[in-house]
Amino acid sequence: PLALLANVENLIENRPSIALETILNKYLTKRPQTNKEAAIAKKWWREFATITKAATISDLTFDAFEQYEQTIKDQQGNRSVTWVRARYGKIRTIINFAVEEMNLTDREKRSLSNVKLLKLPAQPTPEPKAITRKDLTAILKHADEFQTALILMGLNGAYTPIDCQRLTWEMIDFD
Repeated sequence: PLALLANVENLIENRPSIALETILNKYLTKRPQTNKEAAIAKKWWREFATITKAATISDLTFDAFEQYEQTIKDQQGNRSVTWVRARYGKIRTIINFAVEEMNLTDREKRSLSNVKLLKLPAQPTPEPKAITRKDLTAILKHADEFQTALILMGLNGAYTPIDCQRLTWEMIDFD
């Protein structure tokens, strides 16, 4: 019986590699999405397959992932980092789905682990804009007494919205 089990494991390791199109189809079937999200997933996954010249998981070498990363960076041009982040994020999501949900061989999992090469670029730093007296007056016109106090305190302390949300009465020195 043990020899039979070892042989079964060998058979699984030696089966043909799973097609990237199969991964996409299973992903779209098992992960409910809007039509628009599904269309984007198809487009970007097929773009990934074209750039990497991969039809199956075993075709996804270290060099293939590097090629994809370089091509996307070259195509970015004047587009925002969000354009790159969205693509990398979708590819990572589909690959993570395959690793978690599909019966992959160790060799296939190793091939897909190269997805770590796709490092998400940093989010752009927001550029704060000064609020005008006219805008502040308009905002305060619609605020009650408590909201006015919070808004003025946040502005005077240069707090972020999350800082304001975390404030409690005990933190305020009324003097």
